[in-house]
Amino acid sequence: MPWLKRDIFIDNVRTDEALDERMKASVALAKKRGVAVLIGHHYPVTLEALKRWQPLLVKEGITVVPLFELFNH
Repeated sequence: MPWLKRDIFIDNVRTDEALDERMKASVALAKKRGVAVLIGHHYPVTLEALKRWQPLLVKEGITVVPLFELFNH
């Protein structure tokens, strides 16, 4: 059975500052390894952070994909 291991839990602390730090770490990891597996919840602060970070992710060439797409990576 295929499986993936989480690299970063982005919203274990639910503040803008903590989420930004986790997203910075996520970008660095994705650029270093080519992939990073993140998990989080649908908390309003998490969704707002993802919206805020979307333009930077695009600028950095990072694409957010559903987990199942990583099985082919």
